[in-house]
Amino acid sequence: MIAIPNPLKKLLIIKKMIDLDNYLIQYNKLPFEDIQIRYRRKRVLELLKEIKPSNILEIGCGYLPLFCDFKKFRKISIIEPVKTFYENAKEKSKGDPRIKIYNKLLENSLNDLRGSNFDFIIASSLLHEVGNPIRILNDIKEISNFNTRICIIVPNSHSFHRLLAVAMGLIKNEYEKSNTQKKMQQATTFDKKTLCKLLKDNGLNPYSSETYFVKPLTHEQMQKGLDKKIFNEEILDGLYKLSKTLPDIGSELMVLARKT
Repeated sequence: MIAIPNPLKKLLIIKKMIDLDNYLIQYNKLPFEDIQIRYRRKRVLELLKEIKPSNILEIGCGYLPLFCDFKKFRKISIIEPVKTFYENAKEKSKGDPRIKIYNKLLENSLNDLRGSNFDFIIASSLLHEVGNPIRILNDIKEISNFNTRICIIVPNSHSFHRLLAVAMGLIKNEYEKSNTQKKMQQATTFDKKTLCKLLKDNGLNPYSSETYFVKPLTHEQMQKGLDKKIFNEEILDGLYKLSKTLPDIGSELMVLARKT
């Protein structure tokens, strides 16, 4: 029986800072990521439509901030340390006084955000990339109240494609870093159990967890399937809907939590 390492043991000792310039280069080169982003965004927009938050904090907006598609808000604040993403968001938000955007790390933005009374905070594709996720969670707690819904999205180490790689002997276990994770400077991997434990251990109560978009192959293999027209939009939509039947092995994990 293979011993499964606990990635949480490493969280307090990892000191590496992400090279943001190199991150952007690798981000732009990553195959299939635009499709992954599409379905991640689809699920987030479904959630926003359901819970109807009015005062939102988006930590890391990428090329397409939420306000581009979600319009029914009173205020949105965005923390975006990557200058290219920040400038793009500033351009898209011109003329809308409801939107504030900060070109800073979260830890350097706390004075700007305290007392904001956010009812929804989203940290998408962030926690697994930082060297000290506990610090991020503490910063989020500091600017939250007991009614704030906190949405954390990370890649799912229990994803179908990782389990398949283990079965094929390509990786020792589902927690082993892939080549994509190494390129993107990702510090750790999570499944439902380890992410929920991390949240609970740091003063957050996870009240909902799910995965979405069952991805059977790696990013590169999925992109080749698209390029060769093996996969089409119907198949991609089917893989998204399949997560309702196979709720634990989607490619990404979304957990909702509140401050305890």
